[in-house]
Amino acid sequence: MGAFRAELYKLRLRPVTFWLLGLGALFLLMALVTRFLGPMTTGEIAPAGVVLRRGIASAGGLLASGLIILAGSFVGSEFTWGTARTVVARGEGRAFLLVGKLGAMAVFAAVFVGLAVVVSLGFGLLAPVHLTPVDPTAAAAPAIIGRTMLVSVLGPLPYAALALLLAVVARSPTLATAGGLLYAVVGERIIGGLALWLGGVLGWSWLGWLPKLLVGTNLAALERWAAGPVAEASLTEAIGLVPVGGPLLAAVVLSVHLLVAVGLAVVLFDRYDLKAGS
Repeated sequence: MGAFRAELYKLRLRPVTFWLLGLGALFLLMALVTRFLGPMTTGEIAPAGVVLRRGIASAGGLLASGLIILAGSFVGSEFTWGTARTVVARGEGRAFLLVGKLGAMAVFAAVFVGLAVVVSLGFGLLAPVHLTPVDPTAAAAPAIIGRTMLVSVLGPLPYAALALLLAVVARSPTLATAGGLLYAVVGERIIGGLALWLGGVLGWSWLGWLPKLLVGTNLAALERWAAGPVAEASLTEAIGLVPVGGPLLAAVVLSVHLLVAVGLAVVLFDRYDLKAGS
């Protein structure tokens, strides 16, 4: 717990934390304006619960990129600033250091979604929001809002773990952030499409399983589960990438991604010679 409290305190002192919260609130507000005040809306007033669920779901999408940026800066800067040796000298162990950083980023994710709740409720109360054809009133059910909040907070954590791993490997916040964002935004689409194409060309049917195991594919499955039976079709479905099974198995796959990334980061960091700096 000592490492977690120390890393949480350091996270509160970093300007990037508040920049990400502020930009996230701004982008979320823009997404809500586009969604509920755009030309595709109907004449029916949207219940506050519908706006809230949409805001929380949008926050989850923004949070994936935000956590990658935060992890790259939070971990990679320890190497570029030369503070990794000092942090390890506290004697709590390198594994506890990385796990403490991941725990602090999980708290950031919860605060980010909490801010999304405030922004969404304020927007729903102050703006003349209207439903769109794909926003049924049923989506305002408390259980659906609760599931959406849970998925938005915990779902993007595997991306944070990946950025943490890249920061340990590259020892650079810039490379970790760039690599994590490229993988999350376009890398998984390319990997999934290439695996499906090679599987068809070479006749290797087992390659069809690779896209089903990607983070984005299973995160989309959890998002559809959270939204209930009225969930919208996502880009993941549109390009033919579907998860292996239901939400429980998708959660297991995401947990494996998280544990493998953190485990590799711990092993590599444990082998990193801080005295030599290489």
